[in-house]
Amino acid sequence: MTLRLQQSLAIITLLLIPSLVMGEAYDTKSYPLPNHGKIQLNFPKSWKSKILQPKNNLPPTIAFLSKTTSSFQVLMTPLWPGSEKVSPNQGNIKKNIEQIIEQVKPISKEKEIPIKELKGKSGDGYYFSMTDKESKPGEFIHMTQGMYQLGELLITFTAFWNDGAGNISDKTIRILESATHIQNQSSLSNNGVDQVRKDAIQISQRGNNYALTVPVSQLTMSIPRLGLIQKNNTAGGLTDNPRFFYFKDPNTGLLISGWFEPGEGYVGVQEFWKDEIRSWKETGQPEAQNVSITKIGNWDVVLYDMKIFKGVDGHIRAHWLQAGTWIDVHLSIHTIQSSQEARDILISFLKKIVVKEKA
Repeated sequence: MTLRLQQSLAIITLLLIPSLVMGEAYDTKSYPLPNHGKIQLNFPKSWKSKILQPKNNLPPTIAFLSKTTSSFQVLMTPLWPGSEKVSPNQGNIKKNIEQIIEQVKPISKEKEIPIKELKGKSGDGYYFSMTDKESKPGEFIHMTQGMYQLGELLITFTAFWNDGAGNISDKTIRILESATHIQNQSSLSNNGVDQVRKDAIQISQRGNNYALTVPVSQLTMSIPRLGLIQKNNTAGGLTDNPRFFYFKDPNTGLLISGWFEPGEGYVGVQEFWKDEIRSWKETGQPEAQNVSITKIGNWDVVLYDMKIFKGVDGHIRAHWLQAGTWIDVHLSIHTIQSSQEARDILISFLKKIVVKEKA
């Protein structure tokens, strides 16, 4: 290592020490998403934010600016299924960013623009940074752009800044890493204002988990997020219920759904299963196979299979009764391997679910 390089590294280290020791104060703020709950973000206290909401309940854009200068601008737009032709899939996100990089290369000072991975507490994505060699007076010189998957949301983001504005790119990534999508089911009051339903499921992302509860219940349930994406119910019937929840992992095919219900509705696992079998016969559904009724932790559990063409669907119906609340969880996964393989996956996932009483 040359003396000049050693001196440079020493200077960089000294410059970093104050920021590591002192840190930068951050604010936390929530931004409403029409009919899709809200998104919560942490951003520097020296910044200000505003939300740009188009008509017809289209996705808003959240803008971050300096409180004192016009040296940078950060824009974030959370998209949801149906609002645009979006596919919150990591493979597709990476391809989209690679295509954008190819488009901006002709105006970039950098000969090579590496794609970078973004891993936050609740999501993943990709981004890149570049310097515009054709910028004109009054235009921004630097840009960071990318896409970040946060559950069902796909956040597109762009940061622009000029020399002297500081490390806007790193701060933008830090904001995204802090992002939390809070989904509340609500009902309209007589004056048309959204009000949270006390009898409806509330779902939020906390770290690497989804947190589920109903305001009138004394219980909360935490399930690992992994690759699970919350889905809207379109099946109708018993699932047409304000306390119904439904998640799917598009990569593994794992499904988890269920209900929060009053405890007095639970008749015990044996009677519950008899009612299920009776209902299936009345509607002409196939019979369950390899049925086993057991206990896993505090869960009353029914394990069973459904044989289908080229494989098997493994299922678990699990019931938790506590503090006047009955939580009914249905786990399923398809495999072309053995029934035991599917069962092992489902049992492992069930053991990761945590149910607690509210403080």
